[in-house]
Amino acid sequence: MNGDLFARNTSHASFLVTGSSGFLGRALTARLNHLGARVVAWSRAECDLEDSEAIRKRLRGVEVDAVIHLAGRPDRTRAISRAPELMRAHFTTTLNLMQATEAILVHVGTLDEYGAGRAPFREEQAPAPNSPYALSKLAAGHLVCLGGGVHVRLSLVYGPGQSSGFLVPQLLNALEAGGPLAMSPGEQQRDFLYLEDAVDGLIRIALCPSLRGGIVNLCTGTGTPLRDLVGLLEQAAGRPVPVQLGALPYRSGEVFQSVGCPERLKEHTNWRPGISLAEGLGRLLASRGAAGPLSSGHPGAEVNSSEP
Repeated sequence: MNGDLFARNTSHASFLVTGSSGFLGRALTARLNHLGARVVAWSRAECDLEDSEAIRKRLRGVEVDAVIHLAGRPDRTRAISRAPELMRAHFTTTLNLMQATEAILVHVGTLDEYGAGRAPFREEQAPAPNSPYALSKLAAGHLVCLGGGVHVRLSLVYGPGQSSGFLVPQLLNALEAGGPLAMSPGEQQRDFLYLEDAVDGLIRIALCPSLRGGIVNLCTGTGTPLRDLVGLLEQAAGRPVPVQLGALPYRSGEVFQSVGCPERLKEHTNWRPGISLAEGLGRLLASRGAAGPLSSGHPGAEVNSSEP
């Protein structure tokens, strides 16, 4: 889909975006508005997605072509005690949306659903979620596919406005404050996707009929060791980042290669990431200088949660 056709198709569509006050939700909503789409944006404060009747009331008289379901409850722990809350936040909310509207549902999950499977992860391989968070996303994603929607397995998104609970902002904070930031040895590889590319990919997925009823990865396909991420940031900043590699042990059950394969999305939509990690970090540094300190973020508004 070329740029003109992409913009024209988007301008004729209407979207409901849940989690619109979060890091990814804000950027997605802004981009859809810029493209001329009709957008209904829901934050947690505006609609309790665990309340099916509240959703039905809010949707009365509202018609949308697609729901992009970003709302969720990030959780980096692996405590089984968190499972009931996370199932309500992800499975129950997804079911409620599906029962309240006939619009195409684009549900955003995580590469963590593949766990320690063979990388690069492909959509047809068996999932192996290693946390209640990933399990709840997996369950909701299966439900969406049964209903004819699309389940998106998203890699680690970074960019301007991300909360300080994530690694890239933590490195930037260490760079500005003089650190030091304690880290593991940093050999584990992660697939870092720039915010602008993530937004573009999600819109293309929502507009693509041939992806419906299935799973698709939204990722770069490139794995970067965390220690190399530090080096790239140092190159972009022109000075050392004060980190202590090896000061922390690896987590129990650490996944050392969490990298997705983006070929299915490319085949169906011609999407490919346009911003390399080096370029993205440079853009982020530039925006940081202009915008000042990163916000602490909206609680519960992040989408992908697994970072060392």
